[in-house]
Amino acid sequence: MNNLESSKTTPKPNNTILYYLSKTAFGLFLIYLFVLPFERRHIFNLDQANLDGNFVEWLSISFYGSDLILLTLIFIFTLILGIKLVKGEIIQSGIIHSRPLFGASLALIVLSLASIACLDFSGQLLGFIKLLRLMAALSIFFYIIDQVRTKKLVVLTFGALILSGIFQAGVAIFQFATQKSLQLKIFGEIDLAPEITNIAKIVVDNSRLIRPVGTLPHANVLAIFLLIAIFACLFCILYTQNSGEAVDNSTRRGIMLHVERLKQKYLNIALLICLLFITLVFVLTLSRIALACLVVDLVALVIINVKFSKKGRRNNFLKALISQLVLLAVVGLILWPLMQNRLGVQDKDGDMALSNRLHYNQEATEMIIASPFLGVGLGNSIPTLMNRSPDQETWQYQPVHNLYLLVTTEIGLLGFFIF
Repeated sequence: MNNLESSKTTPKPNNTILYYLSKTAFGLFLIYLFVLPFERRHIFNLDQANLDGNFVEWLSISFYGSDLILLTLIFIFTLILGIKLVKGEIIQSGIIHSRPLFGASLALIVLSLASIACLDFSGQLLGFIKLLRLMAALSIFFYIIDQVRTKKLVVLTFGALILSGIFQAGVAIFQFATQKSLQLKIFGEIDLAPEITNIAKIVVDNSRLIRPVGTLPHANVLAIFLLIAIFACLFCILYTQNSGEAVDNSTRRGIMLHVERLKQKYLNIALLICLLFITLVFVLTLSRIALACLVVDLVALVIINVKFSKKGRRNNFLKALISQLVLLAVVGLILWPLMQNRLGVQDKDGDMALSNRLHYNQEATEMIIASPFLGVGLGNSIPTLMNRSPDQETWQYQPVHNLYLLVTTEIGLLGFFIF
């Protein structure tokens, strides 16, 4: 009997060190995802990042609380890869099966180094810090490829994003309702008020309303993070459904299956509530680009799931999607006076967001023309903008609001094609 029971237990991996390192790394990874939006940090060059008494974010060198977790995770992941290499198990690594991505990443790092090399010392320092952050982001990317490879781990990953999204949405909705910050300095919340310059606002009838940011630096960044949390909810709703197997409550297996289905039912209800709450706050960010991405991605998800998903999963997904669309319509009608300003193609009521975007696009295009191959240097777009336009107000020194233009500006056309 004892032999039978022991044979049913799941055997531990041969390398217990690798097993526990992997568990520890994944736990740190989940914690990192939750605290990633927290802006709590130490700024090393506060004096150098101040211009005429105003702080310029893009000139700062900072160490975030989440960076400590990230560095520990990267260290453990490096140990895992080292042990796999010594044991001859590296061939099973997800990185080995992603050689083109690994090669492109190395090329991107080399190009970034080349773009930094021609800068002065202060520019090289900023560029080197940006390069370290790029390498850290690539490390996380390859960690996900190598370690997060089962449905259970993917669901847990999305669960961490959902919990973090709920926290950010809770902070943001109170910020919007009170039109001020909640003094959550411990989480890195910035100061918010309609009269403070250099924060995201919307102008309605000549009155300025702040757009909520959570503990992130800008409303658009919060919108992107909530968008990720929304799709995490939809994924979990889609992939945590029960099977279509009939339940016989007279058997032990049937009772266990019935209990499992009840758990899944309540879990799906909780996920639906989270989805609707996060969607509500997502709309309150009034982010045009994020809203457009949401619409396009939802249409794509509908097509994919109607065509490929099983009927049970499809029905539950469509119920969640319809509930979300109804909420979007209702909130959109209620907030139409605010959204009308944001959905226009021209500046209104003193809101110069569109004009500013066009200005940054033009500046970026001119920088690309001036340095087409290697760019102006990684992390050097703002110093270059300051040299080109020294008479602008401090808050106007911002990077171009387009990721592809920003990449091309800083590391050139070669870097853009690799990216």
